[in-house]
Amino acid sequence: SSDAIAVWAGIGSCLQRFQSSRSSNDLEEFSSRDELLVLDERARRFLLCMPALPEAWQAGRDRLETALVNLPRAMMVLAHRDLHDGQLIVSGNNISLLDFDLICRADLALDAANLLAHMKLRTLQGRHDGGDSSFTDCSEAFLFGLGRLLETGFEDRLNFYQATTFYRLALLYALRPRWSHLTDPLIAEGNRCIESIGQDRRGS
Repeated sequence: SSDAIAVWAGIGSCLQRFQSSRSSNDLEEFSSRDELLVLDERARRFLLCMPALPEAWQAGRDRLETALVNLPRAMMVLAHRDLHDGQLIVSGNNISLLDFDLICRADLALDAANLLAHMKLRTLQGRHDGGDSSFTDCSEAFLFGLGRLLETGFEDRLNFYQATTFYRLALLYALRPRWSHLTDPLIAEGNRCIESIGQDRRGS
């Protein structure tokens, strides 16, 4: 809700400090190509349960392949790799992060994108007071706290990873009867992110 704006700014700031940890040098690297391989594995598993992928899903996956070719170079940092709202515990000014079994070195945009996509999912589920307005305010506060927006290529990579997350969530929630109606909106959100990749470069 709008009351949580300061909390989300704090989460962004904490994520920046987490990413700056020097303990990441010996961890396995997870690349943007690996992210697409994860998406393909999700699709394979989905087709074990259902006769076909959701409409327009594969077309979006193909567009991600094209976007990957021109994606700005990643800056590799410590990454949680499964960052969403369920992994955070907030108590007053204390913010705790859970579940480190996928920890690795990855693009600094990966965790931020995953978290923002899940925030949007909660809005689609009707779980945020204030709807899109609160989502926008809290996500902007989070990105401000993260302090990465002025870094070269960050927004393009953020949009890429948000798109992959939305496409992954679309397959997951298509299998949940209560939430299967969110499949098309999640794919649409992924498409919106793909279309945003390179906009700043095209406009300059």
